[in-house]
Amino acid sequence: MMASSVLSPFRRRPESSLDDYFDAVEHFAKVVGEDKVGIGSDMTVGQTSAFFDYIFRGRGAGRRLLDLGDDHHLSDFLGLSEFSRIPVGLRSRGLE
Repeated sequence: MMASSVLSPFRRRPESSLDDYFDAVEHFAKVVGEDKVGIGSDMTVGQTSAFFDYIFRGRGAGRRLLDLGDDHHLSDFLGLSEFSRIPVGLRSRGLE
């Protein structure tokens, strides 16, 4: 299984955009085949810092496992209400 995350530690650069995410998905499609690529919807836009502390400190306890910094989402993707932009953008690149 491969995953492409929109969270900042996993992106090409801090100011990554939705087009950068499409680049990653398109790359996966070329590597493993378009029919083996799935898109998840576990977006965390709008969550509080307490939420991230909980998931990145081993369910709230222990050392911090990952630091997202202050800007951890794509610059031009504001939440699940914009999820419909993903299939549109991928189709524009020839992916179905």
